[in-house]
Amino acid sequence: NIEEADPIGALTRNAGCVAHIHISENDRGVPGRGNIPWRETYAAIAEIGYDGWLTIESFGRGLPDLAAATKVWRDFAESPEAVYRDGYRHISTSLKQA
Repeated sequence: NIEEADPIGALTRNAGCVAHIHISENDRGVPGRGNIPWRETYAAIAEIGYDGWLTIESFGRGLPDLAAATKVWRDFAESPEAVYRDGYRHISTSLKQA
């Protein structure tokens, strides 16, 4: 989303190199609450035949040194539990629809 002009194309072009996928929202908050094109992303994950782990990558302020290093100055979710609870729900629902 950040480094690639076409993240979905980058995923499909490099399918043979994919070993692990991080699910991260554009603001590093709860997956499904931002503007990532998730339907297309999960379709691409299915298309390349990836069946490994999908890890939620979200930032927060729980570790002050890490928050300072990553320039996190606000909370991206109402709680850490919301990140994994709602993020997991988003992933499992989206994969079924892919």
